[in-house]
Amino acid sequence: MKLKNIFGKASGRKRLLTLCAVLIIAAAAAINLILKDVGLKNSVFIDLTPEGLYTVSDAMKEECSFLSDMDPDSVKITFCADPDTLTSNQGTRVVYFMSLQLQKLFPAVTVETINAEYNKTAFSKYMPTRFTEISWNDVIISYQDRYRRFNAEEFWTIMSSGEYWSYNGEYKMTTAFLSLVTTGKTSVYFETGYGGKYYDAGDPESEMSQELYEFYCLLGDLGYNVKTFNIKESEIPDDCAMLILAGPTSDFTYDSGRLDDITYVSDIEKIDRYLINRNGSLMVFRDAAAGDLPELYGFLEEWGIEFVDSTVVDSSSSLADQSMSGTGILAQYNTNPESFAATVYEDIASISSSPRVVVPSSGFVRNPRPSDEHTVSGVTSTMLYYNSFLSTTADARAYAGNSVSGEVVGEGVMDLAAVAVRTYVDSETSNYQYSYVFGCASMDVISSEYIGDPSYANYDVLYSLTGIIARSDIYASSDLGGLNLNSPNMGGKELVDESIGTENRNIYDSSNNIAGVKHGLTTAPKVIYIVIAMLIPVSVAIVGAVVCIKRKNR
Repeated sequence: MKLKNIFGKASGRKRLLTLCAVLIIAAAAAINLILKDVGLKNSVFIDLTPEGLYTVSDAMKEECSFLSDMDPDSVKITFCADPDTLTSNQGTRVVYFMSLQLQKLFPAVTVETINAEYNKTAFSKYMPTRFTEISWNDVIISYQDRYRRFNAEEFWTIMSSGEYWSYNGEYKMTTAFLSLVTTGKTSVYFETGYGGKYYDAGDPESEMSQELYEFYCLLGDLGYNVKTFNIKESEIPDDCAMLILAGPTSDFTYDSGRLDDITYVSDIEKIDRYLINRNGSLMVFRDAAAGDLPELYGFLEEWGIEFVDSTVVDSSSSLADQSMSGTGILAQYNTNPESFAATVYEDIASISSSPRVVVPSSGFVRNPRPSDEHTVSGVTSTMLYYNSFLSTTADARAYAGNSVSGEVVGEGVMDLAAVAVRTYVDSETSNYQYSYVFGCASMDVISSEYIGDPSYANYDVLYSLTGIIARSDIYASSDLGGLNLNSPNMGGKELVDESIGTENRNIYDSSNNIAGVKHGLTTAPKVIYIVIAMLIPVSVAIVGAVVCIKRKNR
């Protein structure tokens, strides 16, 4: 169709103005699309929030300066939804735009969006178990073979009422960078000095190495170097993310003649200092044939895990293999959603036909103290919690020693494995730090026979557990927000936006004893955005109307 047929008999000036109007509208639409694409990719926008939610602070830039010395694209921030979805939600939008700014500031950082609903296979390396679900508002920060996975809500400080109080994303993101990048590749150590088993890289064909080969691979899958050391000969290495005592057969000893020597450190004390001073993690697997080990087990009781010298029989929940006589226990999960166990295997336990963890030839463990230990010293607070991890059914019985008959020392629901968690809170920095002791009354739970069999959940559960307790976190400065409202800036960038928190909040200033009311932000930013977005088409309409009126009145 020729151009003149579009305008009919209109004058040349009218045709020109109409053509200009069409071109201007088309240009406005194109510019809008281009600016949207450029804005998302290059963080081109105006931050109209009084909190500076969409602006990376100078403090964060300084604390993340180490990223400038790293290889390009070596740190990845992965969002699990499309940009349109991320920008339409308040909780994800701020995190997304902050990440885009970091990508612009530091070439080492790359931001990507992958729709988790349509591309689940892209997230396989970020799923600790076969049953882990990736949510659309998850944020995954990765470096080499290590990663941290967060839900977008974890970047906010949320009050008990469910109201958003502040944006703590700068602290959360910087802490993730520091933990992933600056620690280097950490190691897991098998202790060999007291008869414990270990994977021998120098003799991989040995019976012991074959027994622990699948467990060795599990640790490697998590990105850890797997090493051995003799605690009798050296201190626990600096790069130790977790220490494993895999069925020690002899008790820990000390030199009684050196107890008055202030420079003397016993082997038990080495472990204790590692757990407390370095927020360490310890896994202990009991060898039933070793019997009682008073020094080691006494130490574990102080940390909240008591091994009972016993053999548990649970005929109502065990392998069908008759040779195991009810000792090949199919463990019960802790289904309390508030428990530590839920954070480890909730994805598995929530499935009605979920695979089970096999705990063969096991005794049982229990809490040596009926209540939590709570100590307060100066500006620090320390608590020790016992957490049931795997247990029997109510039909189980435990017999004394390494026997399936004789004296009954326990019956009913008994724990086969438990985790003691020590939490330490520094009220000045607001940092929560953790130490973990995992005790399992079975050595065979980590044998290749069960970890290597996908019909059991031994691999999935131990993989998830190890990934949680063997973390070595480095915390960002509390000036960026810390973990609670005691930090210098009230836990991040404090909010006044009514679209996030709908209620006015009373603020008390202790420096001058003045109580005030914080009012929400007006809708001015939204108005300004709408005005800017509509400016071009409205201008075109006004110009067109003026031209038409002038021509009509001629």
